Amino acid sequence: MAFLARNTQGVLTRGLLQILDTHGADALALAIDAALAENAAHLSAVRHFIDQHTAARGTPPPIAVTLPKDPRVHVTVRAHDLREYEQLHQEPTDDHQPTDPTAEA
Repeated sequence: MAFLARNTQGVLTRGLLQILDTHGADALALAIDAALAENAAHLSAVRHFIDQHTAARGTPPPIAVTLPKDPRVHVTVRAHDLREYEQLHQEPTDDHQPTDPTAEA
């Protein structure tokens, strides 16, 4: 009987970790709270509420991507300050109007 309890705990833990990886901590917490509010403390209830919340948001379900253990595919991307790009959307001011060298002053 103890084996069944450990096995069930392992399945539950693995399932919750998979939901955590695919949906994130906030979505998992909301789904667990919803399942407990319905007195349904099992993995399938958590999955149900995850699916229900995803559908309510109108977002497609996430797709898990499994990468190989090759170190070349595990890349760290560092975010940089995107404020530099704001200047691309700014309208030119009167101070910076282009001058026409052929025009008379």
